[in-house]
Amino acid sequence: MTAQADPVSKAVEQVASGVPEEDAAKSLTWRDFERFCARLLRENGYSVRENLYLSRPRAQLDLVATGPLFVISLDCKRWRRTPSPSVLEGIALAQLARSRLLRRSLGNAKPILSGILSFSEPSGSIVDGVAVVPLRAVRSFLETVEAYRDFLVAV
Repeated sequence: MTAQADPVSKAVEQVASGVPEEDAAKSLTWRDFERFCARLLRENGYSVRENLYLSRPRAQLDLVATGPLFVISLDCKRWRRTPSPSVLEGIALAQLARSRLLRRSLGNAKPILSGILSFSEPSGSIVDGVAVVPLRAVRSFLETVEAYRDFLVAV
């Protein structure tokens, strides 16, 4: 597949030319959305592992982004509407549990922060110590994540 035919590369190029992230990602499939998020993280200086599978117990992490001070374990959600608070809480707790499993298997001693990267709102909330970041705010979140550290559960 050429770079021109690759929808993720096309979306990344659109963002580079000033198109908002959510507009560039509108036509992406859920899998392409995950790849797009990984590219945004890499462009912001993170080393990213995609689709990381853990065993004993079995778990899957969409993205694991390693930066200079910490690791961010992310679940990518391409929902168009915000889920109810109880559903969002369940998703956040599940992501926190996967981050704890990651801690057991990761040789890295850096703190692990958990997050949900969503296509749309909610607008920059923290649910049970898990950051819920809309796509439009991912760059500012990455630039200021250190300021959120006291509100996020580090495992």
